[in-house]
Amino acid sequence: MPSRSDHALLLAAALFLSCSAAPQPATRRHQLSTFSLEVPSSWKRIDFGPNDTHDAFHAFIGEGARFEGPAGEFVDVYPDLATETSSADNWWMGEARPDGSIRLGGDATICKRPPKPAAPQPAPEEFEGIPEPECTAGDGFLDVWVFFEARGHGYVIIAGNTKREKAEDLAPLRAILETFRAR
Repeated sequence: MPSRSDHALLLAAALFLSCSAAPQPATRRHQLSTFSLEVPSSWKRIDFGPNDTHDAFHAFIGEGARFEGPAGEFVDVYPDLATETSSADNWWMGEARPDGSIRLGGDATICKRPPKPAAPQPAPEEFEGIPEPECTAGDGFLDVWVFFEARGHGYVIIAGNTKREKAEDLAPLRAILETFRAR
C-alpha cells in the first residue's frame, strides 16, 4: 500500500502532467494556393475545386474553400469567381493592401427590407445589365458578401451563419475576414 508521501507525490505528478499539456491554439491559419485565412480551431475546412465530383457548383467555379464553425458559422472563399452582385443581408467592399490583406468597408448591420408594395411593381433597376441586389433580411440565414481584387485575382467571400440571422454575429465574422491574405 502506498504511503501518504507516495500518494502526495503521485497526485502532484498527475496535477503537473494535466497542467503541462499543451493548450489548443484558439485559431488556425489555413494556407491555400491563392489565399490564407485564420479561423477558430474548432472550425473545419472543406476544399473544393474543378475536380469536385460531389458538387457541380463548386466544380464549376474552381478552387476555393468553405470554413464551417460548430454553431452554423461559415466563410466561403471563391478566388476568380466572376460575379458582382447577389442578394444578401449586407455587402462589404474589400480594398487590397500591398501585403495581400484587405481593408473592409461597410457597416456591421443587417439591411432593412422595404415593406411589400400593395400593387405589383416594375422589375428592379439594372446597373449595366446586372440586377440590383435585394436585401434578404428576415430569411433566418445570415450572409454577407465581400468583393475585391488582390494580387491578380478577383475574390468573392461569403460569410454568415446557416442557423441564425443576428447582427452581433457580424463583428466576429469581420474579424475573421480581416485575417485574409491573398498569395
